[in-house]
Amino acid sequence: MKKGLLAFSIVALFMIASCAIGQNQSIQYQEDTFDTLEADLSAPSETALHEPVTISVRVTLGEEPFTDVENVDFEIWRNGERDSGTTVAAQKADSGVYTLDTSFEEDGIYHIQAYVEADEEHLTSSKRIIAGDVSETDLEAAEQEFQQEQDQEKAQESNSN
Repeated sequence: MKKGLLAFSIVALFMIASCAIGQNQSIQYQEDTFDTLEADLSAPSETALHEPVTISVRVTLGEEPFTDVENVDFEIWRNGERDSGTTVAAQKADSGVYTLDTSFEEDGIYHIQAYVEADEEHLTSSKRIIAGDVSETDLEAAEQEFQQEQDQEKAQESNSN
């Protein structure tokens, strides 16, 4: 009887100890989680021709501005003409914020993609701007192209993780 009670006590002690270890690992995991580096692109959805437009990207680590950025570029191209797009270096505007002032000279749908190099990571963020007058057909085509690019970006991100 005493041997059974001793065996039961030892098993119970191991179970209590393993539960305590599991709780400590959970707490340690929560303390070791890291904030992610993010790039949030901001641009108007529409603009008139020849009007100044400010495009900006805010780089954050968690909720805080991230200032250790190596390079920020904006690529701008007209819908369906990505190969003839232009890449322009952004200017530092504020803590973690980088901007580009531009305007659009022709009617059309333009895509803007921010490329951010920071802390040995490469981040991208995309938006679309409608400049001037655009037909409904052009809008539908641009929406399809934009959605395809977003899907490709998500696939690349998931493959790199």
